[in-house]
Amino acid sequence: SSKNFLKQCVSYNMRRKRLKLRPLPKIIILVVVIVTFIICGISACLKDNQPSEQTYGLDRKQLDFIEKLGEASQKNYSKYGILPSMTIAQAILESGWGKSELSALYYNFFGMRADSSYTGKSVVLRTGEEIDGVMIKMDGEFRAYDSFEEGIEGYYQFITGYERYSNLIWKKDYRTACYKIKEDGWATASNYSECLIDIIESYNLTRFD
Repeated sequence: SSKNFLKQCVSYNMRRKRLKLRPLPKIIILVVVIVTFIICGISACLKDNQPSEQTYGLDRKQLDFIEKLGEASQKNYSKYGILPSMTIAQAILESGWGKSELSALYYNFFGMRADSSYTGKSVVLRTGEEIDGVMIKMDGEFRAYDSFEEGIEGYYQFITGYERYSNLIWKKDYRTACYKIKEDGWATASNYSECLIDIIESYNLTRFD
């Protein structure tokens, strides 16, 4: 029986060798080509959408926020002399990427207070201040603006309007500028300078300087 089985196998293989492959119908070839193009297109799309190293782990809104601030800070550098990288880092930190109520509704991206010398629009909002190492919630009156452009211009008018911030003008080193602005009294948070430096270095903001 084993011999008969072997003969059957040999006979079957011989018949397979003698078989001629029939050409595929044109419609099948067309479908294969179309499917191939679709798969290649999807693969290319997915590849294009993969985050590159230049996204720094940020989403599109955050990247756009940086670019918009970068363009504005570079434009105003020749006029005010305030380092763009520090300006962008301040806006990110103070506004929570532009999501805070003060920034989203009133275009104040820098947490600027409305003191007695300010005569423009203002708004009272709940805020937190670090006093003697303790965070305290309190109401604060802040400057308010009607547009992104006004808010950015308001920042430069604020920072150059006080003598104590004059040591920041034309400062070239971002680390020095970040420590100076804390010493000048911009913020009460004890780690304010370190936070700014970390933001600058994490997102390569010196590329705007």
